[in-house]
This record gives sequence, C-alpha cells and structure tokens, in this order.
Amino acid sequence: MTGTLTKKLSSAVANMTNNLTKIYLLIAIILFILSIPASVSYSGELSGSVGIQSRYFFHEPFSTDQNDYDVSLDLKFLYYHEWKSDNYFFFEPFLRLDQNDSKRTHADVRELYWQKVAYSWELIVGFKKVYWGVTESQHLVDIINQTDMMESPDFEEKLGQPMVMFSVIKDWGVLDLIAMPFFREKTFPGKDGRLGGLLNINTDNTQYQSSAKWHHFDWAARWSHTIGDVDIGLSLFSGTSREPVIIQNLSDNGKFFEFVPKYIQMNRTSIDLQAIKGDWLFKLEALAQKNKSYTFPLYYSFPPAIGTVQEKNHTAIVAGFEKTVVGVFESVVDVGLLMEFHYDSRQTLGAPIFQRDFFAGMRIALNDVQSSEILGGAIIDSKYKTKALFVEASKRVGSNYTLEIEYRAIVDAPTNDPLYIFSQDDYFLLELKKFF
Repeated sequence: MTGTLTKKLSSAVANMTNNLTKIYLLIAIILFILSIPASVSYSGELSGSVGIQSRYFFHEPFSTDQNDYDVSLDLKFLYYHEWKSDNYFFFEPFLRLDQNDSKRTHADVRELYWQKVAYSWELIVGFKKVYWGVTESQHLVDIINQTDMMESPDFEEKLGQPMVMFSVIKDWGVLDLIAMPFFREKTFPGKDGRLGGLLNINTDNTQYQSSAKWHHFDWAARWSHTIGDVDIGLSLFSGTSREPVIIQNLSDNGKFFEFVPKYIQMNRTSIDLQAIKGDWLFKLEALAQKNKSYTFPLYYSFPPAIGTVQEKNHTAIVAGFEKTVVGVFESVVDVGLLMEFHYDSRQTLGAPIFQRDFFAGMRIALNDVQSSEILGGAIIDSKYKTKALFVEASKRVGSNYTLEIEYRAIVDAPTNDPLYIFSQDDYFLLELKKFF
C-alpha cells in the first residue's frame, strides 16, 4: 500500500514539474522574442509572430487524462529572399509548445520552396500550401494540403505539402499541374489533449490502402479563370485521400481494440464558382469522387457501431451567398450576412459530418484603426438537429500586437451523432500575438 502511494505521489510530482517546465520555457521564449529590437536587419526579409494562447473548457472531459484548461506558445517565422528578379525563396516554420498535450507540442514546415517566375509560367519546388475553394463553412474542394487538427478543429490550418508545381499563365486562364511524391498524415490530439473526444486515435499504427503507403505518388491539375464577374475553377485529383476513415483495429499485443486512421485511394473531379453581383457574392463548391473499392469495419458513431461497409462513390455540394451591407446605420461598420447549404450523397455508416446541413453566419468589420473584426455563425444538422456554434474576433493592439478570441460549442448532440464525441469540448480561447 505504501509503495503504491509513493508511486502515485512521485507521478504527480513528475507531472507537475513537467508542466511547470513547459510554462517556464514558454515564458522564456516570449521574453526573448519581445526583446528583439525592431531595428535589427537581416539578409533578405524576415517576419513572424509569437503568441501565447489559453483555452478554457466549460465541461468535464470524457477522459480523466484531459484537463479543463491549457496554455501554449506558438512561433511562426517567414523568411523571404529574391535574387535575379525572378527567383524566390520562402521558408515558413511553425512551432507550438503545449502545457498538457505532448502531441500538440509539435513543429512543422508550413512552407519551404523555391519559385521561378517567367512571363507566362511559374515553377515551384518544395513544401507549399495551396488553397482551393470559395465557401465559408466547409472547404469542400480544398484537397492538396493535409489538415493540422491540433491547430484548427475548423480545418483551417494546413501542413506543408511536398510538391513540384508548374503553372501556365495565359489569356484563357491559369493551368496548375501538381506532382506530390509524398503524403502527410492528418494530425490528431493526444490522449491528454482536448478536442480529442473519445477516440484517442493511435497514429503509430496508421493503415493505407496502397502498398506504397505514405510515399504513394499523387497528382492534381486545376484550371482557373475569371469570366466577367465569375471566378471559376475546375480540378482533378488522383491519389491518397486527405481524410482518413477511422477504423477499429486489434492492438499490437492483441488484447484490445484501438482506433486507427486508414487512408484510401480516390479520384476526384471538382468545381468551384464565385460570382459578384453588386453587394452579393454567390458561392458554389461541388465534387464527384470515385473511391478504390474497400471493405473493413469502421467507427463513426457513439456508442461504437461496428460493421462491414462498402464505401460507395459519392457527390457533394456546398452552395450559398454572402450579402454585404456597407455602412450600417450610416456608420463605418460593414456587415456581411452568410448562408450556405451542405449536401453529401453518402447514407452509410461512414457518412460525413456535413451531410444535409445549413449554415448561417455574420461577418462584422468595424473598419477602425485597430482592424477589429468579428465572425460568428452556426451549422445546423437537419438529421440530428445538432448545432455547432462559433465566434471568432480579433483586433490590433498597438502597432505590433493582435488580440484574438474564439468560442466553439456543440449543442443538442444525440449520442448517435458523430459530433457527440466532441460535445464535452466547448471552449473559450484567448491569444495575444506579437508580430515582428
């Protein structure tokens, strides 16, 4: 009994010491960055930001390994260099140190590439972020880069993708050809991290449908053009799906089932349209996807519903509009009203979160010297009646700082809704950033 108590006390002290060490390290790095004088000069151009972030969670976690709050530090740099007028070098590393979640303490190369620019063509080699799409609530056609789920539960933050990208620029539009020799896995919070829900996904045992695994060769092509008031993009993608299927797999020791990601092979054709008509902005993203046939047990509901499912080819659409009201009540404030509808043809156990959902939101720009902005909205599920609520706001403080706040909540989620696993993770986020 005494030995067990001693081990528990030692473990508690070790965890406390580890957390304090992380906090002291965060403070030390912040003080170092803040001490850098603005007059320091570099070869090339160097910019970046350092931020201290705190998240507070309103409900008790599903897992006793998780905490009600956390503190973290993020660092981002961008080094840019130009030579011979048409050759460019970009380097953007990212680092986060988290108080509780060892997986959220991570580093990534968001971008590291060389770019050659000519009159009618461009060539990029390296790690790059490429964004496709026009809609607000779901980036349906955005397929090139993998999502960093430890940074953004709203799928906004992306990992750098290794690629060779050749672009042809003509009067008839821009043609992008992208070759991707390596695949990057989706990141997930660890068992100690919030927004991990109930799954505790083991990425050490990730599975692939392709025998080439993470070094499967993927490719994509995209044509984009502006015709009058309409921006149009047509895209093709062939390779490893960026969105894994979460399956139950027998653990290495054969004693229990664990949740692991499995990446399938697919071909996708997509289109995105954006039309400007006065104060109205109409948006559309649509795709048709053909998956390589597969059958295996998968998990998509709580309690776990295990069954063999043959994934079918599917189509999906996001369509909506944004109406901007300039100078509300004769002020300098602009308000944007957003509405979008989601549709996905899949009806099986593996159906996605966005299936037949409705999004309504509002964007407010105060147009003040602090560049204050607010974006809020709700996604309502027509089947389960679940509401996903969010508010994001930011403003500049002084000349080099910004203050950002964020609120997210899952409301009225039944136990058979995939979003139920995140229903205890409603949180409020506060972050202060210094730019240099």
